[in-house]
Amino acid sequence: MITVCVATAISLFREGFLRVLNENRGILVTTTAAKGEDLLRSCREGHPEVLLLDRSLPGMQTSALLRRLKQRGYHGRILLFGDFGGKQLTGAMQAGVAGILHIYDETEEFVRAIHRGADGPLFLSTQMQAIQEQTLSLLAIPENDIERLLTPTELQIFRALMDNQTSQNIAASMFISYRTVQKHRANIARKLRLTGSNALLAFALRYRNESH
Repeated sequence: MITVCVATAISLFREGFLRVLNENRGILVTTTAAKGEDLLRSCREGHPEVLLLDRSLPGMQTSALLRRLKQRGYHGRILLFGDFGGKQLTGAMQAGVAGILHIYDETEEFVRAIHRGADGPLFLSTQMQAIQEQTLSLLAIPENDIERLLTPTELQIFRALMDNQTSQNIAASMFISYRTVQKHRANIARKLRLTGSNALLAFALRYRNESH
């Protein structure tokens, strides 16, 4: 039986994890925590085996909390979850945790991460792998290269996407058809080597955040 501590301030998540995880054979949630100090009291050497930790847990920064846990002798597997961007993911990957999941991952991803053994590389959920790939693509394309790769019209549309504008709004503001905007978006995605229905918008929003 794999013992688990669920640490999140969001009661809906705590209750949901308690119900869903305890229904899975081989998993038992033995304790929960709503803030950092509660977690430090709950975790000790050898117990629980897995800590499911919300990166926005109040009380102290995640990096400080991880240090305190280590100082107290806790050596269980730590699975960090939350709403990550590229910078946050990079920092989390350097924190020494066993796995990273997105707050909106399917339940099966959390179960799979918990059942995964201690050996092996860092566990990244499907959504986190996509964010990692998009971040690497972003880092590989400097701003000057984007301006060079895209036509003036494509660049105007890309900047509109950075402002989270819809294709309908872009079409109206540029006095072109919705279909033309969609064609330009497909061309932009191809030039930036992005695949997936929402990959271009996600890349544009992350590019805005990473560039400022």
